[in-house]
Amino acid sequence: MLKEQSALFDQKLEILKEAYIQLDKDKRKVEWEKLKLKAEQEHQERSYGRYDDTGMRQETDASVFFKGVTNQLALKKRYRDLIKIFHTDNLYGDKETLQAINREYDRLQKRYDAPWRQNSG
Repeated sequence: MLKEQSALFDQKLEILKEAYIQLDKDKRKVEWEKLKLKAEQEHQERSYGRYDDTGMRQETDASVFFKGVTNQLALKKRYRDLIKIFHTDNLYGDKETLQAINREYDRLQKRYDAPWRQNSG
């Protein structure tokens, strides 16, 4: 009787393990689909452009890409991550956005650059 209960328990445990593994796979798939959808939406916005009330195309504001960056190390990491996403060689790459990111990176780099480097130039 104890052996049968133990075997039944082991079977139930195996079923639960497989269910958790499948749940994790499904969760990752949903997260991937969300990222893909977001990238497609951003690509469409860039393709059709953003326009102001007068119908003039607005310049991309890249400051939002660097929100929360507070030091040189975080700035470099965020920049590298953004370049991987928006580089023109990528599927959803965008030249205008990449140029805006570069301008904002240069501006912030001067801001976070060590004071002794600024004075030595």
